[in-house]
Amino acid sequence: MSTVMNDADFFVVKQYLMRSIARPGFWQGISLEQKNKSVTSLHQLPDDKAQWLNWIADNLQPEQQQKLNASVRKSRMRQKGKDITVSDEAHRILVALSDNGRLSFSQVIEQKLNRAYLNAIRKDK
Repeated sequence: MSTVMNDADFFVVKQYLMRSIARPGFWQGISLEQKNKSVTSLHQLPDDKAQWLNWIADNLQPEQQQKLNASVRKSRMRQKGKDITVSDEAHRILVALSDNGRLSFSQVIEQKLNRAYLNAIRKDK
C-alpha cells in the first residue's frame, strides 16, 4: 500500500479489509493465533490513515497487500470512468490464452482483436 492515501482510497481499504478478514482463504498460511491478533487489532483501529497503513504493513503478507492495492487501483479507475469489466467466461478465456502464450491480458486482446479486425476487412472486400 502506498504511503499516500486519499479519503476515497481509505474507504476502499477499510471496506476491503473488513470483508476480507471474514474469509477463511484470506488467512491461508497464517496461524490461528496470528489471525486472531490481527483481527482484534484491526477492529480497534481508529479512523487514522497512518495507523491503518502501519497495520497493513505489519499484518498482511505481500500477496494480500498486492490484492488490496489492486482493489484500490480498480476503485480509482471506476472513479475516473475507466472501469473495464469482463464476464467470468471472458476472464477464463483470457487466463487460458494468456497462460498458453505467456502473454499479458492486453497482449492477448490486442492480438486476437487485430486478427479479427483484419479478417473482417478481408471479408468486406
